[in-house]
Amino acid sequence: MDIPYDILGIGEIAYLLGEKYQHRGYALEAMEAVIAYLFMERKLYMIEAKYNEDNVASGNLLKRLGFQVDGILRDRRIDRETGKRSSLVVCSITQNDYSK
Repeated sequence: MDIPYDILGIGEIAYLLGEKYQHRGYALEAMEAVIAYLFMERKLYMIEAKYNEDNVASGNLLKRLGFQVDGILRDRRIDRETGKRSSLVVCSITQNDYSK
């Protein structure tokens, strides 16, 4: 968790799970707790998250949590093994979105 824009009340959230722990609901449970903390305790206005467009599971998780796509940054990622470029999807959720 990072609060790069503290004066604006905007934080950024990220997560990484080993393959062994994926698809078990751990990310959802952890993200729900962190989001609640950031909105309720830290009183943030907005939380941002980014994911590689090829990572469909992350996109689905963020959508399930209420995040909306703000934009797509073309070719901002590169696979070190294949050299293939992919886009970076930027999402956010506001405190108002969260309250609904």
